[in-house]
Amino acid sequence: MSKFLRNFTIAGLAGLVLVTGILGYLYREREINHLIAFSTGESAALAQAFNNVTWPDFSHFLQRIKDMGNARLRQHAGVRQFDKMLRVQIQRLDIHRVSVLALNGNTVFSTNPRHLGIYQNSDLNFHKAVNGEAASRLVHRDIVASLEEIKLDRYIVISFVPIREASEAKPVAVFEIHLDVTGYVSNINQNISLAYFTIALLLMALIAVFFLLASNAETKIKQFAATIGQQEKFIEHQGYHDMLTGLPNRILFRDRLEDAMNECVSQESLLAVLFIDLDHFQKVNDALGHAIGDQVLMEVSSRLKGCIRGGDTVARIGGDEFVIILRKIAVLDEAEEIARQILMTVSEPIVMEGREFFVTPSIGISVYPFDDGDDVSSLLKKANSAMSKAKNAGRNTVRYFAESARQQLASRFSIENALRRALERDEFELYYQPVVQAKSGKILAVEALLRWQSVELGFIAPMEFIPLLEETGLIIPVGQWVLEHACKQNVAWQHKGIRDLKINVNMSAKQLLHKNLIKQVNEALDGSGLRPHLLDLEITESMLIEDFHHTIQILDMLNETGISLSVDDFGTGYSSLSYLKRMPVDTLKIDQSFVRDITVNIDDAAIVEAICALSKSLRFKVTAEGVENGQQLEFLRRVGVNAVQGYLFSRPLSALDVERLLRRDTLLESPESVAS
Repeated sequence: MSKFLRNFTIAGLAGLVLVTGILGYLYREREINHLIAFSTGESAALAQAFNNVTWPDFSHFLQRIKDMGNARLRQHAGVRQFDKMLRVQIQRLDIHRVSVLALNGNTVFSTNPRHLGIYQNSDLNFHKAVNGEAASRLVHRDIVASLEEIKLDRYIVISFVPIREASEAKPVAVFEIHLDVTGYVSNINQNISLAYFTIALLLMALIAVFFLLASNAETKIKQFAATIGQQEKFIEHQGYHDMLTGLPNRILFRDRLEDAMNECVSQESLLAVLFIDLDHFQKVNDALGHAIGDQVLMEVSSRLKGCIRGGDTVARIGGDEFVIILRKIAVLDEAEEIARQILMTVSEPIVMEGREFFVTPSIGISVYPFDDGDDVSSLLKKANSAMSKAKNAGRNTVRYFAESARQQLASRFSIENALRRALERDEFELYYQPVVQAKSGKILAVEALLRWQSVELGFIAPMEFIPLLEETGLIIPVGQWVLEHACKQNVAWQHKGIRDLKINVNMSAKQLLHKNLIKQVNEALDGSGLRPHLLDLEITESMLIEDFHHTIQILDMLNETGISLSVDDFGTGYSSLSYLKRMPVDTLKIDQSFVRDITVNIDDAAIVEAICALSKSLRFKVTAEGVENGQQLEFLRRVGVNAVQGYLFSRPLSALDVERLLRRDTLLESPESVAS
């Protein structure tokens, strides 16, 4: 039994040792693979940052030197400049060597000059990078030349990362990055050795110790991952920000401008791009040196950040070139005010090393969407063009890309500002146009049409201010004013002995969906004393489609009050039978665009004839708008139009002038008079 136990113990011990050895080996392989993956990601991030920030300036350099020999490469001034800029990128990283390989494998740059001219085209990972895939491997080196010093016994992850001039382009060269991971490999080896040692001493506590060590190893891996994450964040920040000022660079600026343009489309707002160039800045570098010039650029960037609002962006995209995105511009003066503030702030004296001097900016402004910028590049180009205008105008000034757009925008906002006070100033007036029976010429109704005579701007055409009423939401109070005054005017005509006529009032989409619409209609009827059947509300065809089911509910409630409903501009929208048969409407009004050419255009004639046939089937009345001559009227009579409206009978008139027509009762004495 003891022999069995001894053998079992020996076998168990051997088994434990074997299992422990296998687990140790698997553990080491897993951690090494993780380490290589982390290192590959770090190298790729470094390459991306270098590609974004430094490489574009040296792409032509690669083409010139890719076939040079070792001796010429070492003496080439571009190599030394390349080396200087690259060391700034890697100074905080555990990197021994960075090389740039041409696609044929020739080493055209290396932080270790001895490697210049050496070919790496036999390396499998190099060929993966040439084909666009980053690849790495872990190696051990007894001696390593690490920048300015020699290090012994190091573990190195060698990564080959493709370099592209654009994200989707083919590689133009390959980065070879030697990343020192000795500390991390040592940690892994120490953990395994400690596990073996602990098993030998405390066999009975094997499981507990193993989990303890695993936990300790996991903590160290997390620490390593955290370190890698911090380094990646640092590299990413460098890739999207200017190294001198810390401002967003051209890449990040373009991303933010694209987002801002999309925001303009969705929110129907404006944005402005300010392109700023410092006047005669080269004189500062020439007179005081580049070190002072860099300090001036940092001071200017600080002043620019102090001039913008929250949510705006200021970026540096060139030596002395800055750009600003102004989001959600309410009025054009807001962009110009910020530009003027920048002129004053940047032009204030700068004191460096006891010397006072001045730097002035020239600013160009492009406005989206008024400058028709289809994309980021064109909008930026137009702002740059406007900046050139500012330079040509004497510098230290502001210019717009398109002054006409500025004037158009300024006019729009002038109208909007005046429109907000028009109701309280009693500047609105209702004009009326008769609607007559097609066969007899008898006046059946009048349509109320809104007119605006501004004290400040004079007469404003409806096509200019009606859309602004919709955009600003003023259509709700103004629409209520129209409804109330139209009802009161109809009752006033009745009191003067004019027979009962319908008054037609146009209804906007916002009015139709307003929560108090039914209440407003009832108040207008009760306040004026107008009987409901003498009021007709006209709604456009497109309004019915936006929220069909809700709209039908509202129309049903309006119909229950006893008023009439008409579909205005019929034929210009969807003209769907599925909603026509469900709508509680009385009349379809054919849009004047179809009536204009019915006597010469067979397509328009066919459309009007089809609408009349459809209306007859669905028991709708038909009114044709825009009737201007007797030939049109004769055609409309022939196809069965019930009522007509247009300049043939009367233009829109004031209440007093239209009253004279209403007393005549009939505008055409007979059909023959029209034909003549």
